[in-house]
Amino acid sequence: MFIPNLCTTYLTNKIMMNAHSHLMAMMLSTSEVILLVDGKLAMGNYQSILFFELDAPRKRTVFCQISSD
Repeated sequence: MFIPNLCTTYLTNKIMMNAHSHLMAMMLSTSEVILLVDGKLAMGNYQSILFFELDAPRKRTVFCQISSD
């Protein structure tokens, strides 16, 4: 199938402009397990949960699953 050079150039440039977001996402965790103790997050004094937006601002959904033994 023939793809015009203009389309190829456009797609390549669009991917290249977003490469930094993909590289940073590879180094960050996409999920985390945090214990609950007496109804509170079991984290240290200097620990926190961070959400990073590496691409462009858009509507996101965060899933939280609580399970017990």
